[in-house]
Amino acid sequence: YELGHARESMGLKTEAEQAYRQSVALDANNSDALYRIGILASEKGDKTEMHSINLSLLSLDKDLADEFSKAVGCPTQC
Repeated sequence: YELGHARESMGLKTEAEQAYRQSVALDANNSDALYRIGILASEKGDKTEMHSINLSLLSLDKDLADEFSKAVGCPTQC
């Protein structure tokens, strides 16, 4: 996750997403990495990925899923 965060901060979004996905592969409950993957998907306009991430977040933390929905511009759940 930290590698993804660093890469995202440097503007390396593709590399950041790869690191976040590796983080989720190691820990499927890493809500921070899932959230960032969802934000990056939103920036790409990938609504399918956004919905998938939202469902994953809902199973982990409803409040975080609500925060994610607001962050990506969904009036309710994505």
